[in-house]
Amino acid sequence: MNTSLVSGVKPETTSNIFPFLLVLACAIMEPMLINNLMSRLNFENTPMFIWLSHIIIGLWIIVIWVLLAIIPHLFSLLYDAEGKFKLFLFNVGYGFIPMIIGIGISYYIMNHHPLPNTTDLVQLKKDPTIKLISMVNMISMTLTIPWVIYTIYLFKRLTFVQSLVCVLLPFSILYLLSNLIASLLS
Repeated sequence: MNTSLVSGVKPETTSNIFPFLLVLACAIMEPMLINNLMSRLNFENTPMFIWLSHIIIGLWIIVIWVLLAIIPHLFSLLYDAEGKFKLFLFNVGYGFIPMIIGIGISYYIMNHHPLPNTTDLVQLKKDPTIKLISMVNMISMTLTIPWVIYTIYLFKRLTFVQSLVCVLLPFSILYLLSNLIASLLS
């Protein structure tokens, strides 16, 4: 299948810099959002905690980016997929656009809606503003998955159904395992 006829994009000519910058922006903005939220909720944050949380969350965003590429790539090998992993990895980075938009929406919500004046986690989970911010972040992260499906379809030259299997099957298994582990630990 000639991918350039499908979308008008020649995979070999796409830029690797912009998707990487999107992931990097998300890795910088997400910890800032969390720390801003924690300070607005009057949690005691030491400078060391703030820097450590920025590093851990930023690195976690980069790990998520790599996992979003490696896992479908490995599953695509079952279908003898074509295409270079590096090109696929960088173009998965475009899927972080919804996350960046979600962070922006969360900042807006946080600055225009009242936040509870408590540090009790039970009370925070019940607060409508905190629920709304959590929902926006979950939706924006979920919107990354269709982009990964499209990217594997485009850059690995698989059928649409094969692309769905390569992305949804492993992430569904990971989701089920994480829920199973969480239920066993609680």
